[in-house]
Amino acid sequence: YNTPEGLEAGVVGLYNLQRAFFDNGENNGSNSLIIDAKDDLTVPRGGEISNYGLMRQGVNADNSSVHSFWWNSYYKIVDRANAIIAAGERLSNIDEAKRRQILAEAKFFRANAVFTLFKTFNNIYITTEPTSFETAFRTINSKTPEADIYKLVNGDLIYSIENLTWASYQVGRVNQATARHLKAEVA
Repeated sequence: YNTPEGLEAGVVGLYNLQRAFFDNGENNGSNSLIIDAKDDLTVPRGGEISNYGLMRQGVNADNSSVHSFWWNSYYKIVDRANAIIAAGERLSNIDEAKRRQILAEAKFFRANAVFTLFKTFNNIYITTEPTSFETAFRTINSKTPEADIYKLVNGDLIYSIENLTWASYQVGRVNQATARHLKAEVA
């Protein structure tokens, strides 16, 4: 992410990672729905979702790959967003409006991923530091306090709301309305 074009490509990669989460064909494409089907209001009748809703699978991480799918997918988005944000804040040869647009999109994706991880798993560790050779093998011994998670998510969303336009500059891109929607969900 050493050029404005590289940062833009990184942001496009975030869209791809988010889309890939829902386009995944494992469990007949139900991975993105399965965890939401595990509540006392859902009465699944067939397919993979029924195995989870009826507590035949997914009772713990040992009999479900879905938990690791959610975990890995959203932590990958957090990590890539962290790298784009850090590079975007450092880069000197970039138009300031373009920098704000790139950072706003990356911060939206990080906020969405962090919030999804928190509401799904609760006990999570979050850092805003990009993964590097020095940090890749650190042992994590504690979870991030809930107040710190909400501070990061809300801060990212406020930045996105302030720097995204109401109308997407390209079809399929996040905009201020998307950020405001997620902000309301977080509240």
